[in-house]
Parts: sequence; C-alpha cells; structure tokens
Amino acid sequence: MLVKVVSFASCLLCVSEAHAQFAVEPPRSELQPSDQTPWIAEPPSPIHDSVLRAHVGPALRVDRDGATGGLATALDFGRFSGLRVAAAWTALGASAMHSQYGGDLWLSLDLHPDVRPVFGAGAAYVRAEQAGADDEDTTSEDGPRPKAAEFGVATARVGLEYLFPLSTADARLGLEAVGALPALEADDRTPWLTLSATLALGF
Repeated sequence: MLVKVVSFASCLLCVSEAHAQFAVEPPRSELQPSDQTPWIAEPPSPIHDSVLRAHVGPALRVDRDGATGGLATALDFGRFSGLRVAAAWTALGASAMHSQYGGDLWLSLDLHPDVRPVFGAGAAYVRAEQAGADDEDTTSEDGPRPKAAEFGVATARVGLEYLFPLSTADARLGLEAVGALPALEADDRTPWLTLSATLALGF
C-alpha cells in the first residue's frame, strides 16, 4: 500500500513540473525587426568646419596676350564667411613674372553637405615685370633687369568647394576664378582672369 502511495505522489510531481515548464514564456530578443520598428542606420560622421584653412594649387592667368601658369596660395579665416589672404605667382622663373598679393571678404553658401559655392570681393597689390626695357635704371652689372610695374587692382572671386572626409580634418578640393581690374596707379586698365584648382586643409 505504501508503495502505491509513493508512486502516485511521484506521478503528480512529474505532471506539475511539466505544466510549469510549458507555462514559462520563451525569452525574446531585446530588439526584433518589425514594420513598426525600422532599422536604425549609423549616422554619418560630421564634417568638421575649421576656422583656419590653407589652400595651395596650380594657377592659370589669362589675359589678352595669352595664358601663363603658376602657383596659387591662400589662407581662409572663418567657417561660412570671413577673410581671405591670398597670393598668386605666374610665369615663375621668366623675365616677366606676375605677382599678385591681396585679400577679400567671402561668403560660403551651405546649400549641400559636400558642395559649397563661394563668393568674394576685395583688392590686391600687383607687381608685373616686363623684359626688354631700355631705361638706364633697368640695367645692372649682371645684365638688363626686367622693368616692374606696381599698381592696385579690384578683385572679384567665385568658386566651388567639395568637402571630403579625411579622418577628422577639414579637407576640401576647390575650383575658383578670380577677376582683376587694374585701378590705382595702373598704366594699363586691361583686366585679367586667374583660374586655380586647390587643395585645402583645415586647422
């Protein structure tokens, strides 16, 4: 009789454990995709707009006499507007080298995350050398020296900058055109255009 009671109790215990196991809700994952829960993409790394940027690249000066190549450099101060200090040298090493040093106030339009148009206006100092002069003050012991004309010009600039990620640096590729109109103490009032393609790095 005792054996039957023990067997009956053990059967009841097994049945209760089975019910308890089936009653437990299976675990769910913390995040399950559904129509109401869209996938969250990683946000793109923000492009750092630096306050100071250095530009350098080739330049091409175009005037009524033709085109000469050279080098263009610039420093930009500001994020979306500010001041630029620039210098350009064309016909480097020739007897008629052309140097232009100036500055302008510029404005950048934030129309696209990667591409920004830039507009600027300012003034510059120009030193234009001319070879083949017969004046007495253009000769020296080493031979004839190029005659230099120094004058001021008004400038207008339009450009396009492409921002690309380079680690955490502010890196840009730029194309721009700078028009110059001789003004102060200029004998020749013929304007010219300087085209340049530059690489800029921010600090």
